[in-house]
Amino acid sequence: MGYRLIQDETLPRGLKRIAREEIDSAIAQLGEKDPSKRDFAIHEARKSIKKLRGLMRMLSPVLGIAAQEDIAALGALGRSLSDLRDAAALVEAVDLLVRHTQEPDSLEQLSDLRRALEKRSHETIRRSDLQVILEAAIIGLRQVKRHIAAWRMEDRFDAIAPGLRQSYRRGRKALKRARAESTAENFHGLRKRVKDRWYQVRILEGVWPHPDRSREKELRELQEDLGDDHNLDVLREFIPAESCALLELLEVTQRRLREKSLAAAADLYDCKPDAYVQDLRSLWEGWQPAPRITSRSQTATRRARSAA
Repeated sequence: MGYRLIQDETLPRGLKRIAREEIDSAIAQLGEKDPSKRDFAIHEARKSIKKLRGLMRMLSPVLGIAAQEDIAALGALGRSLSDLRDAAALVEAVDLLVRHTQEPDSLEQLSDLRRALEKRSHETIRRSDLQVILEAAIIGLRQVKRHIAAWRMEDRFDAIAPGLRQSYRRGRKALKRARAESTAENFHGLRKRVKDRWYQVRILEGVWPHPDRSREKELRELQEDLGDDHNLDVLREFIPAESCALLELLEVTQRRLREKSLAAAADLYDCKPDAYVQDLRSLWEGWQPAPRITSRSQTATRRARSAA
């Protein structure tokens, strides 16, 4: 049914459904047997894991320590797959620089660097005990899936309001740090907070009368730009110190990305957390179906189903 709540499903049922779907998707991708599709499959599995963590961060104030432990476990699981994917991300960073230069010498050096990184990517996968890593990740995902049945929350906006407020507040703080000090760590921290909000907006996409007002597109583009910035920062380590032209190209490209990202983030985090959550609450209440008059027994049955 997709990574979004459906209007006619209860909040607990919908969030559990989304979580299970992402886990099932990640497990299916990690079980890919075709070596030519493995890099893409691992990339898709990591995306599902990140989406699941974004959902769980929205619920962690309500679910408590159990959710926090699962978020940490999923983070460790994602990192176990990171070496298999990050090598490919460096190749993508080279391609980004290619799009920002027409200098023949730089293009030739980037072509050589790309070949070396592709070779490194293949060697990383060859040296790793790939099957053991993938099987351990699948076991970990199945364990988290079993925990979903124990999630308990009310079927109302207050079940997600604290997590939405916390996520938005963290985003504003991350933006403040990136503005104050332009370090790789601060921009990577901002990216993580933007991704959390992007995932949460996608879950709540239906509450906006017009999808373009959700700001999903702006959040997606911002987290992509911040991801490019992070990849360039890692790529810097693989460029020889004597390659002054390439290092300058990287610096210029990264500076433009950061300037663009700060401007976009300032627009996306321009209101106070309480005002942001209140706006979402109003949209949520307008989106919910009109309450029906039911008997006492029907009400009890519905509450029992909502907790399931």
